Amino acid sequence: MRVLRPALLLGLISAGLMALSIISHREFWGERTALVVLVWFSGGFFGALVAAGCLTLLARLGMPRIAGWLRPVAFLPGFLLAGGLAFLIQNRIRAGGYELNPDHPVISFVFTSAQIIAVFLFSAPHHLLPWMAPAMIVAGYALLPGPGKGSKG
Repeated sequence: MRVLRPALLLGLISAGLMALSIISHREFWGERTALVVLVWFSGGFFGALVAAGCLTLLARLGMPRIAGWLRPVAFLPGFLLAGGLAFLIQNRIRAGGYELNPDHPVISFVFTSAQIIAVFLFSAPHHLLPWMAPAMIVAGYALLPGPGKGSKG
């Protein structure tokens, strides 16, 4: 429960930063940009949950110092992972599902999903750099709960 409020805030901050980026690039506001903002909200929300879970796991495994050292940057990798999955889900919903190779449906599913996530990971730095990634790192550090006693966070 102590992670839901920061996760919601980090989702809103991520979406707000993306909206600000869209405005600063003078991009057209339409369905695509709204979906991008939604993907960034989802990435921020679920990325915060992933980051907090990893930090808590490290602390419970007896490594609270390492969790404390990783706390400043834990949100960004969590965001990228969750954002890639959110982009995959959004992409497949808009496409109406998958066109799988009938001879190798599992391999087709895995590689198609990996390609879609790779598109997100390839395009994310265009938006994250030079200013959005540092802003998200600061927000993650400020809002994610610390790992507990003995940490450097």
